[in-house]
Amino acid sequence: MEIIGDNSKLEIKVVGKSNVSSMNEWDKKWIQVQIYVQLIGFKANFRTELIEDDFKQFYFSLKEVLDKKTDTFELKTLEESIYLIGNVTYLGKIEWEDFVQFPIGNGNTLSFKFESDFFQIEKICSSLEQELTILKEK
Repeated sequence: MEIIGDNSKLEIKVVGKSNVSSMNEWDKKWIQVQIYVQLIGFKANFRTELIEDDFKQFYFSLKEVLDKKTDTFELKTLEESIYLIGNVTYLGKIEWEDFVQFPIGNGNTLSFKFESDFFQIEKICSSLEQELTILKEK
């Protein structure tokens, strides 16, 4: 998943499942992701773990925006390593307010804002669909 904005870029790449051979259903839901943030004057690049359900909830909140049910969507993770909230403006842009944290818990936090075009929502949804399909197959 990649979001490109005004002089900024946020990428969340699924590396794979964390506990492939686990018998525990909860453990099987954890996935490893690489998070890359590029802003004017700042870069962050780290690997962390998220729960598959976090991606699913984000996907469904994006679908609600596309169906014109709401103007706000968010990616909220259980471990709070990343938080994204997007608001659709009346000009057809998306205002993003975000933070990333590493290491999880009491690590360094980078908070940032940027703007992107609305058309990226469909691209993000498509990317999430692909990632979720691949994860389901594993």
